Amino acid sequence: MRLEQSIAQFKANPSSENSQELLTLLKESHYFILLHPAVFQDSLIRQQVEKQIQQKKLENLPILMFHTKTQAGSIFPVFTSLEELHKFPNQSSYPQIEVDFRGLYELIQVHPTIENIMLNPEGDSLAFPRQQFLDRFSSAVQGQLIEAHEFPSEFKANLEQGVRKAGTKVIKALNKSALHYPEISKIWVLRQPEEEKFSWLLVLESEIPPQQAHGNLLQELLVQTNSLSGAMCYTSYSPILEVLDNFQPAYVRPYKRVATSSKKEKNKAKKKK
Repeated sequence: MRLEQSIAQFKANPSSENSQELLTLLKESHYFILLHPAVFQDSLIRQQVEKQIQQKKLENLPILMFHTKTQAGSIFPVFTSLEELHKFPNQSSYPQIEVDFRGLYELIQVHPTIENIMLNPEGDSLAFPRQQFLDRFSSAVQGQLIEAHEFPSEFKANLEQGVRKAGTKVIKALNKSALHYPEISKIWVLRQPEEEKFSWLLVLESEIPPQQAHGNLLQELLVQTNSLSGAMCYTSYSPILEVLDNFQPAYVRPYKRVATSSKKEKNKAKKKK
């Protein structure tokens, strides 16, 4: 089934089955986005935009947005196919780019002026408020979990401590969130140069096997630092162990001292006195 058909089917019958099918297709699809007409009119701007797209630097991309009398806030039009794109008024006047779902998510994430996302505004449209879109699909774009055999030697050589770069506020928030996972005893926050595949690496020491929920910690780090890329691995993956000797953990599980029976008896005696 095509995404456009799934949208129409969901709007006609928003059942859990249709909802799940729609979400799956949304994550698997590619999208067309319009840019400001000035990109066509100025060759220098066009060169800068082309370079931005090649380098995947999406922060200052001059995307097209519009306002309506019935919708509060700015609207970011997104098209699920060329057929839907051609329905947009004067679409030939606007430069266009194609992105996958991750690219779309990251574009919305780094453009705070986007308040609403509207799929196929001239067709069977589907709208999302910005935060609802980011929250609902965060799990689909979480940083990658690195397996042992994928851990490249150049990654190990380039790693550096990331605590200072993240900042005190971010590390405090991460420590607070980590308390919800009592099985995690330590967390290292590391970085590598921006031109590499991942800019952040979160390393967890856990007393149980890897859990999908642990990805929330990485996602929080990426959101808090306004970053697009990150990865996560565990100390059970041997290639990371030799690296960790050079770094201090950003989080260490608090140690709770348990009173012994003799101490408890002494405390009771003091209270009686």
